[in-house]
Amino acid sequence: MRRACATVFIITMLLAPGVLMAQEELTSDQLRRMYDDAVAQMKTTQDRRNELARDSEKLRARIAELEGKLEETRAQMTAMADSTYKARAECAAFDEFLKANVSLRGQWLAFLQKSIIPATDVKQLLDADWPFSSIR
Repeated sequence: MRRACATVFIITMLLAPGVLMAQEELTSDQLRRMYDDAVAQMKTTQDRRNELARDSEKLRARIAELEGKLEETRAQMTAMADSTYKARAECAAFDEFLKANVSLRGQWLAFLQKSIIPATDVKQLLDADWPFSSIR
């Protein structure tokens, strides 16, 4: 492998001066075309760079907006965590209160089992002749 690389290197070194001398002189038209091509490539590169800079600014603005929303959401989460902690603490305190007052606990459990909405007959709520009963 080393021998092959060395051979390719030696051949390249021996042929390079010949290739350079065999090259024709460039005319002014060819030089002008090469210059125009280079200028066009530079202009395209600069336009692309400017476009990327604009996109970068848009993304920075979007990131700032999202960070603001994130902070707002974190504040809401903190407020919600505080309120749920307060509710859980009150519930635990009420449970301890009911454990200390056995008779009140029995009344509370009876109240929870009792339905707050009175039971009614469904047939009384629904009128079978509804569209026509409103006409009478």
